[in-house]
Amino acid sequence: MLTAEGTVVASREEDGENWIWVETRNAGGCNACGAGDGCGTGAMTRYFSARQSNLKLPNSQAAEVGDQVLIGLPEQAILQASSYLYLYPLLFLFLGLLAYEGLAYWLEWSVQDGWALLAGFCGLAVGLQYMRRKTNKRNIHSYQPRLLSILQK
Repeated sequence: MLTAEGTVVASREEDGENWIWVETRNAGGCNACGAGDGCGTGAMTRYFSARQSNLKLPNSQAAEVGDQVLIGLPEQAILQASSYLYLYPLLFLFLGLLAYEGLAYWLEWSVQDGWALLAGFCGLAVGLQYMRRKTNKRNIHSYQPRLLSILQK
């Protein structure tokens, strides 16, 4: 579970559910080692400075405005979302190219770059449509962070 600390900045009831808005600071680095100045990620973090993010979460722990909270996102959700965003569109792009090459070979056409490019883009479009269907509104809640605990009131 990937976790982050944040501060509850607002609370509101919408559609019969209690929601909170949690403000987090993006640390920007992985903090995996003590490389410090020798790390490119650390240098980029200092260059772009820490930014704030506001997240809307269901208030499952009765948090109040001003509370320090711990939020989390399962690693499985990140891996799944990454595959939908990167792997499937690229896979379909290459499948479109292979389908064109196979069709050209079967019909004894000469393979032309323009048609291969068009077939690749058609495959990419199919992959993006597949991604869109797999990440529809019904299961989007599995990709949202959750309120894990209240750290400090």
